[in-house]
Amino acid sequence: GQYLDRETGLHYNTFRYYDADIGAFTTLDPIGLAGGDNLYSYAPNPISWIDPLGWACGPAAKQNSRGQWIDAQGKFANAPNVSSLPSFKGKSVSQIQKYLAAQGYVRTNPANPKNQRWVHADGSEVQIHAYGNQTTGPYKAGNNAHAHKSLGRHGNPGTTELANNGKTAVSTHSSAAHIGIRNPSNFPAVAGRPHGT
Repeated sequence: GQYLDRETGLHYNTFRYYDADIGAFTTLDPIGLAGGDNLYSYAPNPISWIDPLGWACGPAAKQNSRGQWIDAQGKFANAPNVSSLPSFKGKSVSQIQKYLAAQGYVRTNPANPKNQRWVHADGSEVQIHAYGNQTTGPYKAGNNAHAHKSLGRHGNPGTTELANNGKTAVSTHSSAAHIGIRNPSNFPAVAGRPHGT
């Protein structure tokens, strides 16, 4: 809890002072730059969220049963960028690339033309498999051009794989994890199979 200092009108919570009039702390976050972009913020949403110790949220890992983003310890977290991305279904590779670049995602493997990995500073990731999986499988979207949205690297242990809405957790190899996008015009030549396989 916090203690009201009637002289200053500020609330003290053992670590720093909080000004209820502005909804922020008056001193820096004691964990420094590891606390995030705003070193004075109270919580991602000071109206409905609480941060009784005055510490910043960890990176988002998943949503709780009420649809709120939480970190690996179950504490509230800022919504990851991937949750605000539009639907990729039916979009072209170039449309998705432009949108990701505008949102601050960085492509980490520019030399790989088939599988693109785009990473955001908050841990959000998007992978674009422009020519589908190398071997065909039961999901049509996986056999054709598709994208993956995730928190962490797609396919790695501990990663939260997400559906097209960027919010719903799904299984790594599920059809929901393979977001069908428009095949490039040279898909048959590069993938070695016809469109719509």
